[in-house]
Amino acid sequence: MATATTGTRRADRDAAGELVVLHHSEVSGLSAYGPALTEGEAGPWHLYRMAEGERPPEDLDDVGGVLVLGGVMSAVDPGHHAWMAAELRWLQEAVAHEVPVLGICLGAQLLAASLGGEVVPRDVPQVGAIPLRRTRTGRENPVTSGWRDGTPALFVHEDEVSSLPPDAQPLLEGGDGIPAWRFGSAVAVQFHPEVDAATLARWIADPGLHPLLDRAGVRGTELLASYRPQAPAVVAEGLGLLARFLAGPVAARRGALATRRGALATRRGTLAARPGALAARPGALAPPSLPPGRPIVHHTAFDAEELRERLHATGQRVSVVLPARNEAATVGDIVTTLRESLVDRVGLVDELLVVDADSEDGTGEVAGRAGARVVRQREVLPHLGTVSGKGEAMWKGLAAAEGDLLVYLDADIVDIGPRFVIGLLGPLLHDPDVLLTKAVYDRPLADRGQLRDSGGGRVTELLARPALALWFPELAGLAQPLSGEIAARRSLLEQLPFVQGYGVEVAMLIDIADRFGTEAIRQVDLGRRTHDHQELPALGRMAAELLQVLTARRGDPHAALASELTLWQPARDETGALTLSPHLVTASERPPLREVLHPGAHG
Repeated sequence: MATATTGTRRADRDAAGELVVLHHSEVSGLSAYGPALTEGEAGPWHLYRMAEGERPPEDLDDVGGVLVLGGVMSAVDPGHHAWMAAELRWLQEAVAHEVPVLGICLGAQLLAASLGGEVVPRDVPQVGAIPLRRTRTGRENPVTSGWRDGTPALFVHEDEVSSLPPDAQPLLEGGDGIPAWRFGSAVAVQFHPEVDAATLARWIADPGLHPLLDRAGVRGTELLASYRPQAPAVVAEGLGLLARFLAGPVAARRGALATRRGALATRRGTLAARPGALAARPGALAPPSLPPGRPIVHHTAFDAEELRERLHATGQRVSVVLPARNEAATVGDIVTTLRESLVDRVGLVDELLVVDADSEDGTGEVAGRAGARVVRQREVLPHLGTVSGKGEAMWKGLAAAEGDLLVYLDADIVDIGPRFVIGLLGPLLHDPDVLLTKAVYDRPLADRGQLRDSGGGRVTELLARPALALWFPELAGLAQPLSGEIAARRSLLEQLPFVQGYGVEVAMLIDIADRFGTEAIRQVDLGRRTHDHQELPALGRMAAELLQVLTARRGDPHAALASELTLWQPARDETGALTLSPHLVTASERPPLREVLHPGAHG
């Protein structure tokens, strides 16, 4: 419940990605969310009065997100309201199209009813402020991740979701029900994050609320007195929910819609290359006002057994490839975890392949004992020789792997789990237009023996992200452009050149965007990723290689890469004198594998 806000119609009806606000009654409206939408940076939005016959857009490609408000009516029997049945169908379609949705109280119940859950009357209405804390999934969800555990939320309702939709997951816990949950692109909260003390006072003064309070055994004056000191924290947390919803999934979807309407032509269902899809670099594209790219999908949107059924129906095989050099400390745990969970238990993965790049610590032996198939990098296509570098190991891994879908994982991941493979495979098996998936995650940083929640990904933040924003703005919406965890179709990978070193990831993204458009790339949120971090001089050499790749692709994305530079780095010698040591940093690439395996067959 909340008071309705009037005059909230957005002015620009032609802008992509409006926030659709579904309003249900004059008693129940925006409250504290009104100023947040009208005075903040919510972007284009429009309020639809559902009970008065207004209807949201039929074309979901015009919708950037949905905010479903509360209401005084019941969702137990939606047939009592003709508009409610239509709204249920529309919400179901919106979630099916991965439109971000945030449902509040009645809005949460309508989401549940539309997605296969069950809404029932409570024996006793739930009224009052109840402290909530995040579940494990809630800590990873972009909307609830910032919730401060122990903060109260205001509940005023007599119906509730008794059974969640299949595969839905609780996000918050506290009280005797399910206060918040997610399903696909939807987040539902049974409480009122938008209600301040003044709004609650108006509710209590409304005779229509008195029967509910009587059934709950609550006196309105006592409820208001207890809520006033808690209201600032409740509203602040509620505004945080809305802000994260708008800045996260809604902004990502708006970016996707802006990209589709932008300069890059839409890829239309084939792997036909698109020469010249990226305009000439200097000043060709203005930086986009919204992050480009499709919405980031969370790994929890996918189920391993459901993916296995899709996989078997297509007859495709999955190879997980781990390029590794001197990773004996971690590679065994990675292989064991994936073998037990995804090979033995579920049957989703057909092959665990470790490409050993001349390790000196027994990496190959450890991986083999854990159950991986191990190949030595120099023994794959030996007539072509070998060089050091991650991209070289990935290219040799592509040649050695047997799968139709390949998942590349780094071999130094500390907090490995099945989600790395399940999340990356999901979009490939659900959407034939997706050619490559890219991991995004939080990057904690080890600092003086302690783990800080953020600070990792230093080369990304200091070089890769600014360079992409300047030279390749269509890729500026990638949260982790250098992440080593990807999945892709073999049919794509065999068409791409592989930079042999550290620049392989960013070169691959540029090449895919050039040939197939950014809509062929899907980002997947894997939550958190911890690994050993490089010392600063090593990061400097990585950055030097990456800079060579970026500048080469900026000039002519189709020219073969062959570059080198001498990087002078300071260090103190054994006498304490400061000297500069030269380091030769090279950047080169392998040709597309199909040109090597089938010379003359490519077009």
